[in-house]
Amino acid sequence: EANALFGVRHYRKYEFLITLSDHLEDFGLEHHESSDNRMSERALVDDDKRAYWASLLPHEYVHSWNGKYRRPAGLATGDYETPMTDELLWVYEGLTQYLGVVLSARSGLELPEETESEIAVWSKMMELHGGRAWRPLEDTAVEAQVLYGASAQWQALRRSVDFYDESVLVWLDVDMRIRTLTKGAKSLDDFCKSFHGAHGAHGDDANKPALLPYTFDDVVKTLNDVAPFDWATFLRARV
Repeated sequence: EANALFGVRHYRKYEFLITLSDHLEDFGLEHHESSDNRMSERALVDDDKRAYWASLLPHEYVHSWNGKYRRPAGLATGDYETPMTDELLWVYEGLTQYLGVVLSARSGLELPEETESEIAVWSKMMELHGGRAWRPLEDTAVEAQVLYGASAQWQALRRSVDFYDESVLVWLDVDMRIRTLTKGAKSLDDFCKSFHGAHGAHGDDANKPALLPYTFDDVVKTLNDVAPFDWATFLRARV
């Protein structure tokens, strides 16, 4: 499903390292040709746990395209002394979060109604985050290095790493707008295939690790190529 979505892969061989344990911290960590995925011991056995963890592998896999191949210019620094700027994490992580649940449904890891419920929960959670009244979504990305390790106390008023879950709603909105503008002829799939595609590389050259940084304007331009619209204003109003 990922190959159908993006049209090309940017790795030679991809490996999932999976840890199943109730005694280790659970998380996912992406690399260009692999990912480190840690879940609870019965995550692949018990149905309720399976539904909870279903999107982890698709999420980290999508990062091979979105995050590793296409990376915000502010995160594509050439050395460890240059400060990173991460205001575009709503694309790096947010679009990946959205595509993770979409590919979970398309590949059968989740039932469609489970995916819908997951997005509905995120929507309700964002409604309850009073911090959205004063703190822009983009600011949670800028403050990511602090918010990742912040206490859960006052989280709703302070905001957490909302560039994951709230961005799902942003990209769902983008998908719906593209479908509306094109009367169903195009969707976010067309954006993904163009934005994360081969970009002139062919054959073996396309199927190996590469890095192509992007800016906000690059995102807007690709969206305009798919469906002409004032995407800059649309996105700024939401982030």
